[in-house]
Amino acid sequence: MSGESFQDRLQKNISQKAAFLPAAEPQGTGIQVKRCRQLQGAREVEVRRIPYSACDKVEINVLEGYTLKAKLEKGEGGRKEQPGSVYVEMKEDSGFVKAFLFDAEAVSKNSRSAVERIAYEAVMEQGRQGTT
Repeated sequence: MSGESFQDRLQKNISQKAAFLPAAEPQGTGIQVKRCRQLQGAREVEVRRIPYSACDKVEINVLEGYTLKAKLEKGEGGRKEQPGSVYVEMKEDSGFVKAFLFDAEAVSKNSRSAVERIAYEAVMEQGRQGTT
């Protein structure tokens, strides 16, 4: 085993995982999302502060200090089975909140962004539920 302490290994792991999140501008600790240029099919929108019970998908990352909530928006003809977009809200432990609206057709399974990844998972989960 290497001479690294648990805290050193934990910090290294957190730093490596931060590379999978959207671009950020440092403002203290946490993820502080400021730009979404690399988030294809996404645009920044006003935060709605949706409750957990209204979400289609929730991810809580304790180590990195953020929570993601995703909610499918109704698509053509007002049918949720074919979502037109996915609203994703990201909240840091510090209280900083940012929201994005993704085109459901444009989200990528292979995205390095946790925000886009949860949008993709929400769309895929809804697809699985719609086929059963």
